[in-house]
Amino acid sequence: DLHRVDRRQRQMCIRDSFAKAAHRHQFVNNADDITALRRHGITTEFIEALSDVDASSTTKDIIQLRQSGVTADYYTKMRQYGSYSIDDIVQMKRRGITTSYVQASQVQGKVALSSESIIDLRNRGVSTETIRELRQ
Repeated sequence: DLHRVDRRQRQMCIRDSFAKAAHRHQFVNNADDITALRRHGITTEFIEALSDVDASSTTKDIIQLRQSGVTADYYTKMRQYGSYSIDDIVQMKRRGITTSYVQASQVQGKVALSSESIIDLRNRGVSTETIRELRQ
């Protein structure tokens, strides 16, 4: 009986920490949003990685990221390499563009290539190594 109570307290603590993280971001407006995020397997870590998400983003946008296979690490790196929108990140992930591919396309201190340019390079079969050679 004590074991069951302890497990229930842990579950409540996890739920509360998720809710606190979710409410810190403007895309979460109510308990239904939190329920939808949890139902789609979105974790506290993923929510925390989205700290710089545009205020106009919705719970639906966040779920779209997750359903596209975007991880917290992928999102964080893509935002680090360029000011890509959620749609840009989703499109690049769906086309199999890795973070190392995007990183290779960047020149330190210069403007990042647009997501369209990166997708175009990938569609043309340009390798990460070729991009690195061209950018140097």
